[in-house]
Amino acid sequence: MTAPQRDVGRFLGIVGRWAWALFALYVAVFTLIAVVVGVPRVGLPVTAASLGLVVAAALLVASPSPTPLPWGRLVAIAALCLAGVVAMVLDLPTRLGYESLVTWQLAAVNFLLFVIELRGRIVEAWILLAAIVAVVTVWSVVQTGEPWLGLQLTYGQAVSLAAGTIFAIGLQRTVRQIFAQEDAERARASVEAARRAGDAHRAAELADVRALAGPLLLRIARGEAVDRRAALSLEAALRDRIRGRGLALEPLVSALARARDREIDALLLDDLGDAALGTQQAAAVARWCAERIERMPGPRVTIRLAPAPGGAVVSIADADGVVGELAVGLERDSPGSPAISSARRVGLDGADI
Repeated sequence: MTAPQRDVGRFLGIVGRWAWALFALYVAVFTLIAVVVGVPRVGLPVTAASLGLVVAAALLVASPSPTPLPWGRLVAIAALCLAGVVAMVLDLPTRLGYESLVTWQLAAVNFLLFVIELRGRIVEAWILLAAIVAVVTVWSVVQTGEPWLGLQLTYGQAVSLAAGTIFAIGLQRTVRQIFAQEDAERARASVEAARRAGDAHRAAELADVRALAGPLLLRIARGEAVDRRAALSLEAALRDRIRGRGLALEPLVSALARARDREIDALLLDDLGDAALGTQQAAAVARWCAERIERMPGPRVTIRLAPAPGGAVVSIADADGVVGELAVGLERDSPGSPAISSARRVGLDGADI
């Protein structure tokens, strides 16, 4: 699963198409409340200002962003919410009950605080609520000489946010458990796929070995006479598959068999370790080696694929030393799977690969 899919906000549906549907409903509901309640009580300018600030904050909350919310966006949301509450208290009448809808801005901001918690900023949401309570309490002290009206207007917001916090914590914990389960399922699937691939590879290798050695072993089992040269050739072919796995390809395999028929002691070595030749490059290297093996008189030939700075090198040596080399450059076809992607001739006449 990619990073955006692993994002908690996207997983919960609070970012994307459903978030915009909720935003539209949010704007419609609080615009209706502002027009019906706010304008007759405090006037159009204050109502419009506070509504605009709260809607702007909701827009930032609904807009796509990682979860947890980035600090820059969180600060902007907090500033807009606080400004909306300040606009509310600038012309707020003191003769109202704590249940009055004239303070609809508090409910609007409190809902945004709940969504902020869902977006992974629980502590920050409570800090912002504390700042809002402080603003309203200061207004209450200035207007009435006591903090009680401010506390009456805001204590309900703390209660509802506490319920939202419990829900957000439980929901995030559930999402993390779901992610952990998905990771475990992917890990199990990967292990199972690797096991099946390994089984298939071993089965294919076993079938090849049976096809290669089966007839001769059956002759031995039946007590028939076996040509010593054929047995040695079979032993060499099996050794090539083990020690020269990256080069044991046609036409090199056939060229080595013909060389051994000419009583040449041919040895094939692949020392790349966990690295491997790419399919096309392995075929090209095998052709390059086969062409030169056909022309070598013997009595001993060693073909070695070894690591080298920046790539690898294929060398052909006889009893007197190295007679040819082919340098190849390593390049990753995909993460974790190095492969030889290009090759060039060094030290021998012939066309580049």
